[in-house]
Amino acid sequence: MKHAASSDSYYNVTRRRVLRIGLAGLAGVSIPSFAPKSAHTSQFKRAARHLNIQAIDRVTVKVPYRDVPARNMARELPHWMYSEIFQVKLKSGHVGLGETLLYYTWEATDDDDVQNAMGKNAA
Repeated sequence: MKHAASSDSYYNVTRRRVLRIGLAGLAGVSIPSFAPKSAHTSQFKRAARHLNIQAIDRVTVKVPYRDVPARNMARELPHWMYSEIFQVKLKSGHVGLGETLLYYTWEATDDDDVQNAMGKNAA
């Protein structure tokens, strides 16, 4: 006996049906906003100003390896126990946290890098 839903054309997938649905979705996404462009740009400029970095605090921590990985990691990559935690304060008052392993690549973050980022847009 045939199931009633399987004979319904709603469940039949055809190339034409997929294209029709896709084009309808694309048309809905491409509808332009009705807000004036000048209001949008002024909001963007105002928001970008608040993304400026006001302060960066750095803390270096040593997180030891667990017992089993320490047998090899302490010999091969002892510097991976050291991490640097960053706290970045923006002009808007928002605070973000970040971290990096010291010497994970060829270099570590130094004071010149921090001073170079001060006052610039965080994005």
